[in-house]
Amino acid sequence: MDQERIYLRISKVWIAVLLIVIGLSLTIYLPEAANAKQTSTQNVLILNSYHKGYTWTDDQNNSIEAKLKGAETTPVIFSEYMDWKRYPTDANIQNFYEMIKVKYAKIHIDVIIVTDDSALNFAMRYRKEILNEAPIVFSGINRVGLESIIDQKDITGVIEEIDPTETIRMSLEINPSIKNIYVVYDNTESGISTGKLVAEKISSLDPGLNFIPMNALSNEEIMMKVSQLGSDSIILLTTYYSDSTGQIIEFDGFASEISSTSSVPVYGLYEYALNHGVIGGDLVSGINQGHTAGDMALQILHGTAPEDIPIASNNLNRKVFDFNELQRFHISINKLPSDSEIINKPFSFYETYRGLVLSIIGVFVVLLAFIAVLVFYVIRDKRMRRKLQVSYEELEITYEELTALQDELQEQYNKLVNNQVLLQTSEEKYRHLAYNDVLSGLPNRLSLTEELRTFIEQRSDDQAALFFLDIDDFKYINDTKGHPFGDQLLVKVGERLQGLADGSSSIFRLGGDEFVILLQETTMFAEVMAYAESIVEYFKEPFLLNESLVYISASIGIARYPKNGLNAEELMKNADIAMYKAKETGKGTFVIFGEALQQHFDERMIIENQLRNVIANDELSLHYQPLIDLGTGENWGFEALIRWNSPVLGFVSPLSFIKIAEDSRLIVPIGEWVLRESCGFIKGLQEQGYKNYHISVNISVVQLMMDDFTDMVLKILRDTGLSPQYLELEITESIFMESFEEISKKLEFLKHKGIGIALDDFGTGYSSLSYLTQLPITTLKIDKSFIDGIDAADNRSLASSIITMGHDMGLYVTAEGVETAEQLAFLERTKCDKIQGYFISRPIPGHEVVDWVKERVG
Repeated sequence: MDQERIYLRISKVWIAVLLIVIGLSLTIYLPEAANAKQTSTQNVLILNSYHKGYTWTDDQNNSIEAKLKGAETTPVIFSEYMDWKRYPTDANIQNFYEMIKVKYAKIHIDVIIVTDDSALNFAMRYRKEILNEAPIVFSGINRVGLESIIDQKDITGVIEEIDPTETIRMSLEINPSIKNIYVVYDNTESGISTGKLVAEKISSLDPGLNFIPMNALSNEEIMMKVSQLGSDSIILLTTYYSDSTGQIIEFDGFASEISSTSSVPVYGLYEYALNHGVIGGDLVSGINQGHTAGDMALQILHGTAPEDIPIASNNLNRKVFDFNELQRFHISINKLPSDSEIINKPFSFYETYRGLVLSIIGVFVVLLAFIAVLVFYVIRDKRMRRKLQVSYEELEITYEELTALQDELQEQYNKLVNNQVLLQTSEEKYRHLAYNDVLSGLPNRLSLTEELRTFIEQRSDDQAALFFLDIDDFKYINDTKGHPFGDQLLVKVGERLQGLADGSSSIFRLGGDEFVILLQETTMFAEVMAYAESIVEYFKEPFLLNESLVYISASIGIARYPKNGLNAEELMKNADIAMYKAKETGKGTFVIFGEALQQHFDERMIIENQLRNVIANDELSLHYQPLIDLGTGENWGFEALIRWNSPVLGFVSPLSFIKIAEDSRLIVPIGEWVLRESCGFIKGLQEQGYKNYHISVNISVVQLMMDDFTDMVLKILRDTGLSPQYLELEITESIFMESFEEISKKLEFLKHKGIGIALDDFGTGYSSLSYLTQLPITTLKIDKSFIDGIDAADNRSLASSIITMGHDMGLYVTAEGVETAEQLAFLERTKCDKIQGYFISRPIPGHEVVDWVKERVG
């Protein structure tokens, strides 16, 4: 009794404490909730001059969004991209104007944030007409751009100051013997002005330093020059998008190439050059500029006039250095300024979490003491349980007797209502079969159609969103694990999706691996985004099937009612289009249907329509890249590479049209044309005296799935007179995700006929050792990404292991993308069989091949 009174007192104390906490929480929450209801929605429009994916633009845009989203009251954020760097035309300006005018006709914009000059000019020109004459905050604008603004009313922002002085001063601290500064810039107007500015800053810092411009050199000449520089020199990389010949240069690739080629450190002006081989410096920071611009926008939203916010220009750069490049050039971190950031530095758990480690030790000691006290109470509890056990057994006997009596009464009752239950169950079963999926038990397509129609008829003024889900690579799971396993996975997916269901959402299975979620009562775009992100997160957790963890992802397409469709059919079609775009984007993500997606779909249809007549109109051609046998040093043959020169679209990259050709099955006649042209070409070379030359041709999975594929290959060999031993078909690892057994049989048949089978881009896809041993291949082609990185010890070891593994399996090994003498020397040492790449030759037009062969033999 004493113990019970003690427990009762403790319980009363805890209840009192709990009531106090709840009261305080309500006191704090209710005023905040009231204030939240009184806050009106504010809209911020971010106009970016360049395209999404351009590092400089992404750094500014993402930093602005992060600052705005971190505010106590988050505004609605809209981001738009002019794509001026790729499309600097009046037509682009007009299209962008029309899009902004329509899209934001009913949206009041409170602040406009612009990045770089083109967006600022656009906003100045049209803000009064279509953007509510909203205040402007700029980022990434230099002083010349600011001074060109005649009317600076309601404008403030961040000035971009380009000054290499601090970077050069730091390089002199690191290496006082520097005499020569090689400055890389292009011959564009901005490039020339940047070069002139850098020259002036170098001269004012130290007249004894030599400013050496490189804008008069071609890309190849620059690489040759930087590879020969001495320790008294450095390279300063500014903006560089074309060489002296006018050749367009992709900045990230150029930065990586010049860094890997250079014998001295490469310093930079902009932070987007980081992680591309630049050692670092005092870098112009898009992140800092975006953060400052976002802060200015919040001040305006809180009532501050733009004229009262000073234009910012100081403390916006970052002193950043790449640890890997410091190690490469044996530069101690101690030589850097104390406020420098170091990226890519190896993680040290103890240094990073020292306080945490010491805290855990303290907690562990307290925990041991707690366990000791707990053991004491457990022992005492066991003694009490023994006393209660006897009483419990007596009660249990009485309970069993009562339960038996209850069962008898229940059985009699069940017999009375059995007929009625059977009839009701039968009716419900037939309705369930008509409106529900048999496998998962979820509502089916008929249910979705009726619910959508009912929603549109009864609640046409409301908003809703349709989420179309498709499991990525589900066919691969079915083929490798079996259909019963796939069915179990579909059931698990349905169960997990039901965890998202609430009063405003419904889950449906349409068939196969397709699911649909109908989300009703959506009033804001952010709600749709948040719901889509929650679905993606749900799929990151593995599924447990047959004691195995299965990791999958889903591609999601979203269509909103009434914005993307006014009936069920239109909503389903647009959600389906968005889903396929999500798969193209990289799978495991979501895409919301919109005007840009419709434009992408229209452009895709244009390419598809033009593709239909490429063979009849003689628009296709082949280039041939040599393959060299390292054992003999002689030319083994060529890989055929397709080119398309459209009279309507101009030169179209294979990366742009091959996927469309596969999806539309136009790859079948195009692939047959390539194979026939390639075999005829190599047969012609053999007849000119080059008897042992081979030809390697890429094959699409769509071609391989054709029933007559093997017959087509053998017929072309007969028609051209080429012996099968001189033909090699290149396939990618992803081909086997479609139908491993069916494709393997066809390739095994062709291999038996003497045709070589090469596995292209090895190491980038789905290969495993167990799969590799089952593939009917004769050659492994090491992907260029492994060859690019052999300067690093880990990558050299990996490349060497791949070559050894291939040889141990009786396969030939070919290395792609060989571009330097060092790479060639490494591959010769590791006994690689064949190589190809720009170090040997670029792809050659067919009519120039004989001259190239004669020159090489000569």
